[in-house]
Amino acid sequence: MFTFAALLVERFWRRYRWNSVLFWETVGLIAVSGWNVLVLLALWIEKQSSGQTMSYEWVTSSSNTIFGPISLGIVLIVNLIYAFAVRLFEKTPAVRAGMSSADG
Repeated sequence: MFTFAALLVERFWRRYRWNSVLFWETVGLIAVSGWNVLVLLALWIEKQSSGQTMSYEWVTSSSNTIFGPISLGIVLIVNLIYAFAVRLFEKTPAVRAGMSSADG
């Protein structure tokens, strides 16, 4: 899901590609949204085909914070850390290349 989200953001939102933090936060939001849609769709199909509504009602319940806010918060934090790591390593090779050309 993250690969597909990264492809979508890269392809359709090119003007923000230079900002790796915003890029990865957007990728995370799209991936989590897509994953939630897939889970809801699978549970809805299960509800329609078997008549069992227990899992669908649990996931869509407002008292279930794991499916919504907690998973979204975890993804935002993880992608923020990842984006800062990517930004750090994007800058590091240029510094190393400059140091090696000055030495050699």
